[in-house]
Amino acid sequence: AVFCPTIIKSSRVLLSVCSRIDSAEIKKMKKRNEEMLANLSGSNFSRYWDLNTDFHNVYLSLSSNLPILRQINIIRQRLFEFGKKDWSRKMREMNYSEHLTMIELIEKAHASVHFQTKKCQAQAILTDEITPRGSIPSPDE
Repeated sequence: AVFCPTIIKSSRVLLSVCSRIDSAEIKKMKKRNEEMLANLSGSNFSRYWDLNTDFHNVYLSLSSNLPILRQINIIRQRLFEFGKKDWSRKMREMNYSEHLTMIELIEKAHASVHFQTKKCQAQAILTDEITPRGSIPSPDE
């Protein structure tokens, strides 16, 4: 199937850039996904496809891995030709739901990283208050 290589390559890029996705990118992804939802029943597949491409380009544009980005674009072109025939409303709805899940997971990853960062900062502050810097000899001393 054509979907598998696209998903695998896009997922690799997403994992590599996840830490660089900020609230502005998440907002763009949500907006594109809502626009896609508004175009679910439309007969203009090209518009739907452009929105889908824009959705994924939000995070793909954060990557500097040109070879994998070229491969994704080639596969996308093949998928577009396939999709002109077979992207039913049900498939478009499934795509919308998958995008919502992706956005939610990115937001959860950011919340987890934020929590871990705050936890580490709090531990560092507490440790510094309990044992001020310089009061414990380093192993070299």
